[in-house]
Amino acid sequence: MTMAFADKSLTCRECGNAFVWTAGEQEDKSLTCRECGNAFVWTAGEQEFYQQKGLLHEPQRCPDCRKKAKAERAAARAANMHDVICSNCGKPAQVPFEPRTDRPVYCSECFEARRSAPPPAAAPPA
Repeated sequence: MTMAFADKSLTCRECGNAFVWTAGEQEDKSLTCRECGNAFVWTAGEQEFYQQKGLLHEPQRCPDCRKKAKAERAAARAANMHDVICSNCGKPAQVPFEPRTDRPVYCSECFEARRSAPPPAAAPPA
């Protein structure tokens, strides 16, 4: 499949420099997965998606290996969660860090409420 794209001004996420992605006609491209070694097709539509998101590099893993890597990262995050009791409402919750005993720990709802609440008014000078 072939798709035509317009040139697009982008900014590099790493260095912040602006550049123009000169697009022409994109064609499906055959790539090799770095994990399993199987060939997979990077379609013209996927290339357009990468361009729209400002992604500069071709995918290194096939779709199956990408799904597997994503699931492994999610499992690692879940394994690092710690059970706590919210210091505000008393509900059980989980946090992605080991809580300290000298600091309050909040569930997601209470944390968000505290974060979005306006700061307390300063006391008038005496």
